[in-house]
Amino acid sequence: MAAMAIPLAHAASLATTKSTGYQAPNANWTVVGCTKDKYPDGRDLIGDYKSSSKLTPTSCLEFCDKGQWAWAGIEDGNQCFCGNDPDGAIIGPNGSNLTAQNNDGCTTPSAGDAGSNGGGPNHLLLFSSKRWPRPHIPRPENSDYEGCFADDVNNRLLPHYANVASLTNQKCFAACGAAGYDLAGTEDKSQCWCGHSSKTDLSGSTAADPSPCQLACEGDLTQYCGGYSYLSLYKSIS
Repeated sequence: MAAMAIPLAHAASLATTKSTGYQAPNANWTVVGCTKDKYPDGRDLIGDYKSSSKLTPTSCLEFCDKGQWAWAGIEDGNQCFCGNDPDGAIIGPNGSNLTAQNNDGCTTPSAGDAGSNGGGPNHLLLFSSKRWPRPHIPRPENSDYEGCFADDVNNRLLPHYANVASLTNQKCFAACGAAGYDLAGTEDKSQCWCGHSSKTDLSGSTAADPSPCQLACEGDLTQYCGGYSYLSLYKSIS
């Protein structure tokens, strides 16, 4: 059977594996399958990360659940990755029906529990959350989405900070517009930055692959609000 791409919109509905070693440890998560990670050319999950000599699937999923991440993965026994977009990860041919014999590369016991699987060398045992939604890129009215842009705390791409509680992209865009700016950007899930397109050189800040803008908005977990030092950037078209 050929390997398959994750059907992202439906992955949370996939059945959990029946194998004890590959089973989701609690009802908040579903086993999706085993996928080869992109390292050294990146990672499938680029949100929060931790490693531990005592890591288990339970402790990894609790870590990602606390951060409200939609996806989690355990790799090489002792590494835990979280994120909101597996970025085109390819699930092995056995899907969620993994066993010791049909493991798709997830061959390593977890460091803290030899009876549970911990992914494999450069292979993630991937889980999807039943609690936290996978965010999307919204389109505030009268705006164009310009993309995901790298920011610099010492040289901001957009110079004006707008204090917006319970941030969403719509609130940020409205706040910047009310202040007379035609550019609005959300960053780090809680920050809103504004600027003038006539004074902002976007060519000098190369648009990044969309995946760095993976943080869910504080005011709406179904929306992306930039990333760590990355802006989800919008421009007024009115």
